[in-house]
Amino acid sequence: MSNISDIILFKSSVQTIAHATESLWAQYSKIVNITKHSKSWWDSNCNRDLEKYKSSKCIEDWRQFRNTVKKTK
Repeated sequence: MSNISDIILFKSSVQTIAHATESLWAQYSKIVNITKHSKSWWDSNCNRDLEKYKSSKCIEDWRQFRNTVKKTK
């Protein structure tokens, strides 16, 4: 940023950052469509327990996740 001496260079830098962000968003984002095959019963408790299992890989966390899914269904 120290080499930006005028407003034109500043605007150019901002435009470059905006373009890079936009192209990364287009490349890595995905569109989620709700279909008849979507899980309408899935809730935040399922997300919480699944993330807990993914981070720990512990069999007890897997069992807790499965119990949460069964209760939620």
